[in-house]
Amino acid sequence: MILYLLLLIPSIYLLRRWLLSRKRKPVGPSPQVTVASGKIEGCWCFSERGQQFAAFLGVPYAKPPLGRLRFLRPEPVQPWEGVRKCVKGTTFIQRNIFRPGSPREGREDGLTLNVYSHNCCSTKAVSALPVMVFLHGGGYVSGSGSRLLYGPELFMDRQVVLVCLNFRLSVLGGLYLPGGKAPGNQMMRDQVAGLHWVRDNISKFGGDPAKVTIFGESAGAMSVMNHVFSPMSAGLFSAAIAQSGSPLGPFVGTDKHPAHYSRKLAEQLGAKEGASPQETLDFLQELPAERVQSEFNMFEEFVRAPMPFKPIVDGGLVDDPFLPEEPLELLKKGVWNKVPLIIGTNKNEGLLIKGFFQRDGGKYAEAKDGWDLVGPLAFFHREKDDVTEEESALCQQYRRKHFGDRPWSGDGQSGEALVGMYGDLLFHAPADHLVKAVTKDAEQPPVFHYLYSHQGALSLYDLFNLRPWQLALKVIGMKLGIDIFPSRDGVCHADELFMMFKPHALPVQLVRSEDDRRVSECLLDTWTNFATHHNPTPSDGAWKRFDPLAPKYFEIGSKGNEMAYSKEHAERMLEWEGIWEKVPPTMRHMASKTWTESVNAS
Repeated sequence: MILYLLLLIPSIYLLRRWLLSRKRKPVGPSPQVTVASGKIEGCWCFSERGQQFAAFLGVPYAKPPLGRLRFLRPEPVQPWEGVRKCVKGTTFIQRNIFRPGSPREGREDGLTLNVYSHNCCSTKAVSALPVMVFLHGGGYVSGSGSRLLYGPELFMDRQVVLVCLNFRLSVLGGLYLPGGKAPGNQMMRDQVAGLHWVRDNISKFGGDPAKVTIFGESAGAMSVMNHVFSPMSAGLFSAAIAQSGSPLGPFVGTDKHPAHYSRKLAEQLGAKEGASPQETLDFLQELPAERVQSEFNMFEEFVRAPMPFKPIVDGGLVDDPFLPEEPLELLKKGVWNKVPLIIGTNKNEGLLIKGFFQRDGGKYAEAKDGWDLVGPLAFFHREKDDVTEEESALCQQYRRKHFGDRPWSGDGQSGEALVGMYGDLLFHAPADHLVKAVTKDAEQPPVFHYLYSHQGALSLYDLFNLRPWQLALKVIGMKLGIDIFPSRDGVCHADELFMMFKPHALPVQLVRSEDDRRVSECLLDTWTNFATHHNPTPSDGAWKRFDPLAPKYFEIGSKGNEMAYSKEHAERMLEWEGIWEKVPPTMRHMASKTWTESVNAS
């Protein structure tokens, strides 16, 4: 039965692609554009409403970071002769944490981007369009800007140029070694290089380099806000949208000096103990990329934490820091790239972590029984050898209040408390903290806050919770118009993406009901309005800018939208403010002895 289903789904997908190809025939020769490094040729595609647009896939924006370029700062792409075919996207080499077993995907020469536009290759005089650059999520260890996940068809019914960017991930994207050659933050430096490419080349695609909005989801949203705080990114974008990601949450942080993690990883991979930074770099550059990436989770203590190879505060570590100080310090000083912002979250974000728990039912008892260590890791990114009594006490106080003495499980009140806790500590409270902090500065342009609460036909939580055969039946049912294993658990992390992009990996239409269409239109209209006017609702002003003295978010719901800020939400946010007043949400834990040891060693 399962084999039959696995054969049936691709067959339906291929049949659908064949039928579409027979309906729509591109007009004109393949699109070509000359960028700074040479001429590229793309392909024609069609938007959801049938508009023809040009797609340039896998366009290199930097040299492949191979061999002696591995771990180094990105270098400009080398020019080429003739016409380079750009009709197939790439994925950077990774272990995909969202698939069972975290299988290997992609390749190391994946510093590419995809550009979509219906405003290039035209003989008519046209006005330059706003540009939207999307940064994908995936916890900094997986994901890509591929059409398999982020098909542009819905955006291409709007008047924007869309760019989806790949960057280095995990160990290859975040390893730091003293001495400056492997600087850490490679993934963020890649994104900066990509934004430079957009600034220098996007006019050739009909885009306006002076009107670039960066937007991202999850780790992509955290990246967006890192650019907002980075002097290296100044002037490369004019507005920013952060979907379910903030630099003030515990996920962004790690306790120990980054050299500690790099040294331990190199020894795990076979480097000699006590090797110099140069010897370590030489050794790691010789290993297969897959082997290096395979140790992405070697430091795990509980549910993918800690994951140290991600963006860091590199001030004091390198001469050209991407993030010179803690975001909290930059907020206190009023020093950041002040552009209009949209910042928001989904209603039941914590379903993401419940999904990881569901894959291993023993995690519920492990969390409850080991809460003295699991709690501080979740609340403060505190690793077990750095936990203080105060931190454990704060976590135990929260547990008694919200969980009581009930057994931990994914059901009933315990399951609701788990989803609420992880949703608040990872997403809602960090976003609330962020919008309140930036809007205290009178010089900050408008900030718009939202809460997304629409339950669609498919949820990211389904991909965790349903067995493969159940998921297959659900997809087949969706093709046939039958609601099998309906999504009713809540609005999970990343669910809004199904209303914004068309994932080609799924052979089914996800914008299905009248409610879906209303919500999809709302998201696309407000996002592209913001990119165009720096106001998500310029016609009626329905989405009000955030006021820290009278906080409200714009709730994007199934039946309509409204400005709100419930009493229950306010109380939860106030509780987390109290917790973080006692243990501030910093990216580094300078009390860790590794900071003194690493500084002395270097």
